[in-house]
Amino acid sequence: MFDDCLRERPAREGAAYVPFDAVHDYGESVNGRPREDGVRTFLAARGVRLPEGAPDGQPRTQTVNGPGTRKNNFLVATVAAGRAPAVDEDAAAVLEDALAGAEAGRTGRFGLVVGVAGVGQAEHLRAHGADVVVRDLDELLEAR
Repeated sequence: MFDDCLRERPAREGAAYVPFDAVHDYGESVNGRPREDGVRTFLAARGVRLPEGAPDGQPRTQTVNGPGTRKNNFLVATVAAGRAPAVDEDAAAVLEDALAGAEAGRTGRFGLVVGVAGVGQAEHLRAHGADVVVRDLDELLEAR
């Protein structure tokens, strides 16, 4: 979701392209934050400043909301793929820490949407479709 922004910047500024690291960058800048805050934090760490853009803007626009929209479109497509005849979505679960992911799970009519809450996210996840909210997935094992 970030690599388009990261590829274009070096081309404009003559810097080396360093791709998004799904472990380090995600953990340091994105995880546990609302989507737009994660985008801002990650891009700021790389010295990239973008305009906010429209919340429902085009996914390929170079704005803070562009990458978030691109990820949301991916989630919706993933949920739609879950409607294949071999998959009974009402017997499937979605485990998600992003508000858009919880929303996509609810929209896809999955049997259970589990929100994995970062600080201050529990009520937001519930409001966006999570049936159950935990701080850690181990809590699901404890409930057995």
